[in-house]
Amino acid sequence: MTDTPKLTPEQLTKNASLINAAHRAVVQANKTSIEKAIEAGTILRACKDSVGHGAWSKWLYDNCRDISDETARLYMRLADPENSDKLEAAAKQNGNAVADLSVRGAAKMLAKPQTAEQKAARAAARAAKKEEADAAFFRQIGSNVTELLKALAPDEVFNALKDAEWGTEELTELVKLLNTHLGEMMKRKQDERPTTPQTAARGVERRV
Repeated sequence: MTDTPKLTPEQLTKNASLINAAHRAVVQANKTSIEKAIEAGTILRACKDSVGHGAWSKWLYDNCRDISDETARLYMRLADPENSDKLEAAAKQNGNAVADLSVRGAAKMLAKPQTAEQKAARAAARAAKKEEADAAFFRQIGSNVTELLKALAPDEVFNALKDAEWGTEELTELVKLLNTHLGEMMKRKQDERPTTPQTAARGVERRV
């Protein structure tokens, strides 16, 4: 088996232009042009063999900035000769030719069935990502509300609550929370009050 000849820098530059043109055609066709995706994948595979695995991501970023690593892997997978028979069989099963497939549909056909563990892990990852996004959203909302309340007078806050049409239960809970908070503030204020000489003397007398 002979090694595939490495592409020259000039050939790599030319191929990058061809890859970008094929990718634009895929995007403009709303990801339905599988032939252009396979064309891009074929050239990408040749470039990757010449560039080498260690420098591949940088080369792709420098020369094909609109193509992500994930998209490049998809194009190369579609162009893999080992997958051509799979695509043809899958397309024929649906009464289509490979050229009639969408890029997304072809990718699904080549995807390996997920195990129960992989499905559970993917679901957990999605849930964690959603929880993180929700937490970030509410942190932002909380920050905005805090700044807004600082600028409002008590009667404006009261009117806002009326406009929000809070029910009896919500208002009762708010009153409880405010009373508790007010009590804690008054206690802290009393504890922070400086001791006068007269107060200190009375304290000594009581101890005696």
